Amino acid sequence: MKLPLLIACCLWLEFAVGCTSRRQDEAKSDFARLYMGGFFASTVYEIKGSRITVIRTSDVAKARKASRLLSEDEVSRFWRELDSQKVSSWRPSYFFQTQDDRPACSYLSWELTVRKNSKEWQVRGCDAYPRDRDPRQMIEHKLSKRFERVWQAFSRNIPE
Repeated sequence: MKLPLLIACCLWLEFAVGCTSRRQDEAKSDFARLYMGGFFASTVYEIKGSRITVIRTSDVAKARKASRLLSEDEVSRFWRELDSQKVSSWRPSYFFQTQDDRPACSYLSWELTVRKNSKEWQVRGCDAYPRDRDPRQMIEHKLSKRFERVWQAFSRNIPE
């Protein structure tokens, strides 16, 4: 009677340790998330390891979620594109300012979170984006090519 209990405890312990080490590996793995939303809809793109997940919501429909595994080439291309846009050098926030210097958001808000090589950074914006020539500067009310390329790096991998 004690032997099955001992075996069960050993199996549980092996499972628990395995789950913990998987969670620790996931916490260290490269990760990127792009949220884009407006008044009536939003989309979240998330790349974790070699899996992309996309969640779309709107005020008139249920949230739709899709995911798929990416090939090694797709994952490499994604990270090369993010690196080429110098995302790590972007400012923490890009917000359109009104004439009296208050932040205003009338169209699209966005948030980019990236963890790569054990470093993590987060960038947010609303109606303003990093400038093409200098990402520390911002451009208002118009998507910059730099931001579009980051968005395309996520969206080209959308699951069918």
